[in-house]
Amino acid sequence: VGVGNGLTDPVIQYQYYPQMANNNTYDIKCVDEDTYDKMVQHVPSCTKMAEACQLDDDACTTAQNYCNTFETTPYYKTGLNPYDIRVPCGEDPLCYDFSNIDTYLN
Repeated sequence: VGVGNGLTDPVIQYQYYPQMANNNTYDIKCVDEDTYDKMVQHVPSCTKMAEACQLDDDACTTAQNYCNTFETTPYYKTGLNPYDIRVPCGEDPLCYDFSNIDTYLN
């Protein structure tokens, strides 16, 4: 069993995108201060929407769109790998090299 995107608890995870973007253990500043401040500003609304999604499936599309726009998109625009902030994603938009899996399964 594999977890591809790893968004297992959006209520918790979305809250930490700003920290990952600018206050991470590698001291890599991925976004400028203005973008970081906007990410932080939108965390409370994103969290409330993600909580609503857990109670009502009809709220999920709105929550996902809002949270992705204000929390994940600023980071993804940097081109850095969200699974290893030290390296760029490269040509693959999913930041994975699936060639070994393809070889194994074929």
